[in-house]
Amino acid sequence: MSDLPPQEATEEDTEFLDWLVDNGATFPKLMWPVYRWPGQPHDGERGVMVTEDIEPGECMFSIPSAVLLNREKCLASAIGEFSSVPHVHNALGKTAK
Repeated sequence: MSDLPPQEATEEDTEFLDWLVDNGATFPKLMWPVYRWPGQPHDGERGVMVTEDIEPGECMFSIPSAVLLNREKCLASAIGEFSSVPHVHNALGKTAK
């Protein structure tokens, strides 16, 4: 573990973590976000900290598939409106029309 003190979660962090939990996510032995590293190469990246030992093979977190983003969900959303734009298709792993 780091000797750096944990930083306060922002309102946005708290809203996002609450949304995850409200939608079935679990992360019982993790505290996050913990750190925000200033400067390059980590500019603004967050870190997590374990609050208890995690055994080999133990699940660290669980995120329901309903809240995960993937190519199919993106294409079925408003992003899919840009389906004729080649770079959008390429970014989503699909051939442009």
